Order: sequence, then structure tokens, then C-alpha cells
Amino acid sequence: MKTQGENQKVSCLIEIIPRFFSFTSIFADHRVESITEYEKALREPVNAENEQGSDEVAAAKASVSSPPHVALQNPLIAGLFRHYIDFLAPWYDLNDTQALFGTLVPTRSLHNSVLFRAIIAFSVCHQSRVTGNFLGLGPLYHAACVKDLLVVMDNIQPEFQGDYLAATCLLRSYEILNGESSSIRSRNYVNY
Repeated sequence: MKTQGENQKVSCLIEIIPRFFSFTSIFADHRVESITEYEKALREPVNAENEQGSDEVAAAKASVSSPPHVALQNPLIAGLFRHYIDFLAPWYDLNDTQALFGTLVPTRSLHNSVLFRAIIAFSVCHQSRVTGNFLGLGPLYHAACVKDLLVVMDNIQPEFQGDYLAATCLLRSYEILNGESSSIRSRNYVNY
């Protein structure tokens, strides 16, 4: 029997994912089975052509300044967004019956570029650590997110406080996975 949080996550996935992914089938229990070009690329060994010559990676790098709905048209970015929902959000939702990082955070990120960039940065960092692919993409999204977050800190609107808090948590997870120490990070932000 599914909990309320699992049902919300399934509803969120059903609402969001069909817009950005092609599926081979959706089963009655709402589990998604698909193999996209992105997932195939994750299984390939890392080489210079895979990292530097890929049109998909170049397009993903170019989409860093795009709004979420535009960036999600890129299959790599859409796959990273899905990777966050399927694999990384459960880290945060471990003791949360509502599974807010797997349901509310992805939904809100579609309307908040700072939160969206934090999701993509965290997801690509995890993929880079696991597969060795997309090494230059994580720092790009992380830097763009931090820059935008510093800009909005001067005038935070109350309705976005939760989004920025979630983005900060995701950025910190990125930094932990990336092995950045707090002393190096503070120097970089001061000099930013």
C-alpha cells in the first residue's frame, strides 16, 4: 500500500515527466520504464568525444541561462531533472511522508530558475561522480545558481523563501559530493 507521500510523488511524476520524456510503457503501478538516449549515454565509457564533442552536452551548457521550461526541452537536462526526482530527492525525503523534495520542489522549480539550476547542478554532479560524464556541466549550473541566489538575497520575496532554502540545501549537497571544503568555498564566494 502506498503512503500519501508516494501517491503525491507518483502524481507529480505523472504530471511533469510526460511533458519532457518519451516512454516505452507506463505500468498500472505508475512505474516508468524507458530507455532514452540520455540513459544510453550514461552507460558509455567517458572519452573526449563524449564530453566535449557532444551536441547534447553543448546544448545543455547553452541552456544554463534559459528558463526551466526551455531548458527541459534539451534531452540531457530533462534526463538530469528526472534523475533528481527518481534518485536524489529520496535522499532528502527519507523521513518525510509527504516527499516534498520529490514532489513540491520539482514542481516549484519549473517556475523558479534558482531552484531549477540547483536541481540540475546537484543531479549532474551525482552523475559525474557515478559515471564520469558531463564534468563541465555541474560547475556551470552551480555557478549560475549561486550568482542568481546572491542577487535575490538582497530582496527575497516571502513566497520564494522556501524555494531558496531548498536551493541552498541542494547546492550544499552538490558541494559535499564535489568535495569542496567550506574554506575554499567561502573564498570563492567572496571573490565572486
